[in-house]
Amino acid sequence: MKYLKILVLIGLFLPNTVFAQSKKQMYKTYQEGKKLLVDEKFTEAMVRFKTLMVPLKKNVYEEFAYYYYGLAALKNNQLEEAKQTFTRLVERFPDWVNKEEVYYAFGDIYFREKDYTNALKYLNRIQAEKMQQDIVNMKGFYLVSLDLPTLKKVQKENASDKVIAQVLVNKIAATSENLEDLEMMEALIESMKLERPKSQKIKGKRYIKKEYNIAVILPFNLEILKSRQRNLLSRISASLYQGMRLAKKELDTTGVKLNLIAFDVLRKGEDTLNLILSEANFTNVDLIVGPLFDDQFVKVAEFAAKHRINIINPISNKSVLIKNDFTLMYEPTIETQGKKSGEFAMKELGSKKAMIFYGRSTQNKKMAENHKKAIEDNGGEVAQFEQLGTANITQLKEMLQKVKPTEVGHIFVSSSSQLVASKMLNAMEELKIKAPVIALDSWLKFQKMDSVQYERHNVHIINTEFLPKAVVNASKFYQEYKKSTKVAPNNYACVGYDLTHYFGGLLQTYGVKNSLKNILQNKAPKEGRLITVFDFRGGNDNQFVPIVKFEKGVLKQVNTLGGN
Repeated sequence: MKYLKILVLIGLFLPNTVFAQSKKQMYKTYQEGKKLLVDEKFTEAMVRFKTLMVPLKKNVYEEFAYYYYGLAALKNNQLEEAKQTFTRLVERFPDWVNKEEVYYAFGDIYFREKDYTNALKYLNRIQAEKMQQDIVNMKGFYLVSLDLPTLKKVQKENASDKVIAQVLVNKIAATSENLEDLEMMEALIESMKLERPKSQKIKGKRYIKKEYNIAVILPFNLEILKSRQRNLLSRISASLYQGMRLAKKELDTTGVKLNLIAFDVLRKGEDTLNLILSEANFTNVDLIVGPLFDDQFVKVAEFAAKHRINIINPISNKSVLIKNDFTLMYEPTIETQGKKSGEFAMKELGSKKAMIFYGRSTQNKKMAENHKKAIEDNGGEVAQFEQLGTANITQLKEMLQKVKPTEVGHIFVSSSSQLVASKMLNAMEELKIKAPVIALDSWLKFQKMDSVQYERHNVHIINTEFLPKAVVNASKFYQEYKKSTKVAPNNYACVGYDLTHYFGGLLQTYGVKNSLKNILQNKAPKEGRLITVFDFRGGNDNQFVPIVKFEKGVLKQVNTLGGN
């Protein structure tokens, strides 16, 4: 170790007055031994020092000869020889001025022999201030390579040693996925004022469990399900849950163990919800999916944040429901849809000058405003920003004529009115405006509009629930779902399946008690297994907004993970 080498060099400069009392040959032998030791010719050095390890009257080199002989044996990996030599040195010269250097050498020997108890016993005898940093370095050098169980045992036997505690903390942070280990790490950091490891992958505590509990709070309405009279919400809930169950079944085979705990909470189920949240066992839940009703979701989200549990809304796009860093949305919010469709227009459509129209609802206007901001933030121009409804629909042609047809980059229509859609496409055709249109998914439900019109006018549609049937139908999930339910999976079943696979994997990787939003904001997006992309860079909601269009009568997604 470092200090042993320094001591050798110091020995080269012992005062000449010491040597003046020695015979000439003894002096020569001593100097040759030191030179050989420095040159790392340990066997030859041992031979020289051996001749000086005799109790002659004028042998002033005897103590140092013992020390350097033992040191040469240690460096030559002759541990037993070194140990015996240092033992004889301490026994023959108990008051030797450099006795603490011998203790340091003993520490090195016992560490090499994996006798950590004796190694630390000898190091703890050293009081010299100048040697303390070398002691720290020696402990770190040998202890850092220990496996975690052995290191924990060593730390327990030396509970007051801050160096060992710090090494243990660093080891846990870098290697352990065990809840008890992480709690031990936090306790040591707090009680001994240790440094938090910089190499820790997850900020804060990282709790990894063998099994994870996912609470599914949905309006199943079990009584109706039993009588086969299903309403819309009970069908959505049943589909979501069935998709989640199939994902759990698959994850179980990969080592990710999930327990799905279903809670049936209806629209007027306030008492039931309070009872669920008051149960002590609910604090053992690691992830919450639902509820679907806004007021219930807000209440559960507050409870979840208090207990550091991540909660996911599987169907809403309302940003007002996002209250804290533990709340996530599977769907992009209205604001995100407006922003990402604007970025798509600038990047993929080469759009410089946009015309934006929106309906009467607050949501329509909010999406249009965010689309406008994205256009302007990316160097584009918004030539028209107008509310459009029955009161001014007759003025649509005049509005469109404010920009030359060839200068229109794209037209964004944030309206769910079939009348607005029809009038817009007719006016564009009459004015020979060939710019692409970006519209809402409600346009796919219009009875008097068809794929031929949309394809001819290059209509792009924001469709957060887009389901590529070819992918779903070819999946193992499709076969399993149909086998168990006798019907093909709908969008909600696919959401439940994808959501469970993605977030179940995150629990396995990052544990619990950590905000997934804070983790995911710097994590690369990931393709879902069936329908979408998971991208939480920059928000609590999914930042990937699928945009589709008809190509030869088939609806296809035109933006990809790479182009988002």
